[in-house]
Amino acid sequence: MRRWDPSLLLSVGLAAGFLLLSAWVVSGRTAAFDAHAVAFVREAASPVLTAAAKGLHAIGDVGGMILLVVLTLGILYAGLRLRRELVWFVGVQIGSFVTNELLKRTIARSRPIEMPVVDVSGYSYPSGHAMAAVAFCGALAMLLWPRLSTRGRGLLLAGCVLWPFAMGVSRVYLGVHYPTDVVGAYLAGGSWLCFAVWLKRRAVKRAPTVSGRRFSVPR
Repeated sequence: MRRWDPSLLLSVGLAAGFLLLSAWVVSGRTAAFDAHAVAFVREAASPVLTAAAKGLHAIGDVGGMILLVVLTLGILYAGLRLRRELVWFVGVQIGSFVTNELLKRTIARSRPIEMPVVDVSGYSYPSGHAMAAVAFCGALAMLLWPRLSTRGRGLLLAGCVLWPFAMGVSRVYLGVHYPTDVVGAYLAGGSWLCFAVWLKRRAVKRAPTVSGRRFSVPR
């Protein structure tokens, strides 16, 4: 009996969840939920939160993410001498961006129109900032997890959960996305990340050997 890789199964499950949510979004069944959630988030508005949300907006934008990825690559290479792993890391980020653009153009959901705090363009679903945060944090966790202590893993896990969550909430707070845009981004980003993990595991199994040693890619 063939045994399916858990990462592939999770990728398929998350993709199914995304498709189901997308069907609800297109049919308008999520409108009431979005309206209530937006009102709840907006009630917490304050100058401090607005400044923080704008900061997250800048970091999560295309230019900010490119800078963040480049800095991360430099640190990981200088500190851990990772090479092949970093190629995979970059591939995850590029794949996330391309997938997000394709999904946005396919579903073509308009953005909220009620007084956005920052100027944005393009379609709304799924959130590019939230999806990029999932891809970045998830791929970074995959590279660092085997190399950290128990305490370090705890800190890494906390950061990789809080960052996408904060990014998602900030998109709703700024009025540039509906809550379901963010949820959809988490599902799509998680599905893509798990698929990328499955791909690298296949690469490990099929990698050629040199002098009896197999080329290594992150497990």
